[in-house]
Amino acid sequence: MNVPAVALVAPEAIHVDLGMVEIEQILPHRGGALVIHKVHIHESTRASGYFSVCVDDTRIQDHFGIMPGVLIAEFVHLTGAVLMMFTDREVFPILNTSMIEVALPAMPGDGLTCEVELIDQTKRRFTFRGEVFNQYGKSVATVHFTGTRFPRRMLERIKINQTSL
Repeated sequence: MNVPAVALVAPEAIHVDLGMVEIEQILPHRGGALVIHKVHIHESTRASGYFSVCVDDTRIQDHFGIMPGVLIAEFVHLTGAVLMMFTDREVFPILNTSMIEVALPAMPGDGLTCEVELIDQTKRRFTFRGEVFNQYGKSVATVHFTGTRFPRRMLERIKINQTSL
């Protein structure tokens, strides 16, 4: 397969706010898998995600009353995925965490903000850095992750093949 080269270009100012309806149009995630409430795209290489840690969320109640690190990483991943997919609708990202460092627990009632920045890009791979802050501006976690470009048309083929099994 011949994949076109993609160059990291100067950031293009976009300034778009996306709520749950718009996020669900971009991401395939639903219900408990959707660990994000809003996204603000600042430019083609930077976005902010927002998530409120609900008191009645069973994922938190069942985890010692704090938000699991894997959900914090997923919050960061989803912010990066929205950024990738918003700037290129033909791409479906496959994301992989290379490092997560949790500094503070995220507690029920916390309002989390995630700042994601694209720090490197090749033909097929995006490298991101994300930092999560609580409502007091204190750093909760830092996540380094990569996203591999996966053509959306290939995802549709996989779905078709799975339904025929």
